[in-house]
Amino acid sequence: MKLPIFPLPVFILPQGMTRLKIFEPRYLNMVKIAAKENGFAILLDPWRGEHSPVASWVEITNFDVSDNGILLIDVQCKGLITISDAYRDQDNLMWANITLVQHWPEHEHNKLTRLFSQLLKAFFEQSEGLSALYGGSFIDRPNWVVARWLELLPVEHEYKANFFAASSYESAQLLLSTVLSENNLNFSDLTL
Repeated sequence: MKLPIFPLPVFILPQGMTRLKIFEPRYLNMVKIAAKENGFAILLDPWRGEHSPVASWVEITNFDVSDNGILLIDVQCKGLITISDAYRDQDNLMWANITLVQHWPEHEHNKLTRLFSQLLKAFFEQSEGLSALYGGSFIDRPNWVVARWLELLPVEHEYKANFFAASSYESAQLLLSTVLSENNLNFSDLTL
């Protein structure tokens, strides 16, 4: 299968959502195509053709227009893919063949992920933007919670790209426990 590719420094894992501003003509065309067909891919790093990078395969869940007339779209990641054989069409829109790749296998909650879940739920409740984007639904599953934290962390995209790997779940938990504890969160006050 071929998909349009949107090179954009946005890190998004399966079931994650984000809002995008679309204004270039080629990407407005991409939105038209994606809405009628199979979505599009967000490519975190610029593709130089030397390998098959991982990208986020997204579908459009909502359209809106900003006060200044810019198209706003909400997208949800439906899976991770590798891209190959990229080319540009007559409108300079990148297209590529895609292959679906597995992300993390499902995990059960443990003490640490329950803590991450409580912290993330509190964060969602305080963030109107996240609550609106996710329609007020918070999913209390460890993979979902860890993935949303990774998307939110202010960490370089080059480092975040390591968490596209199917074997990176334990490393993600370690990063989260380090970052969250360094921010002086009082874990002992939380009920598990």
